[in-house]
Amino acid sequence: MPKLRFVKAISGIPKGIAADIERLNALRNAVAHSFFPENLKRQKPMWKGKAVFTREGFASFEDDIAEIHYHFRDVFQEARKNAQARGPKRRRSRNGKSPLYAITAPE
Repeated sequence: MPKLRFVKAISGIPKGIAADIERLNALRNAVAHSFFPENLKRQKPMWKGKAVFTREGFASFEDDIAEIHYHFRDVFQEARKNAQARGPKRRRSRNGKSPLYAITAPE
């Protein structure tokens, strides 16, 4: 998963969160690529040793996904606060000389 590897490289994701994201991707692939519903009856999709389509399995799955959501929500809120504290960025044109909004038509 290239996006997860990228995020791991630029920020510190707890190992448990990264492992749950990888498990989520594997579960998604198992369900998405089972071409026939009867294939799911033979081998039930599992989440940490529990069948995900049971009440107990889904509750465990839901709790772990909520933990991932809250982790990244906090990370993004902190990043937003830091960006707002720095103030707006000035955009420059492609040649790097003048701001895009300063370009005017000749008179």
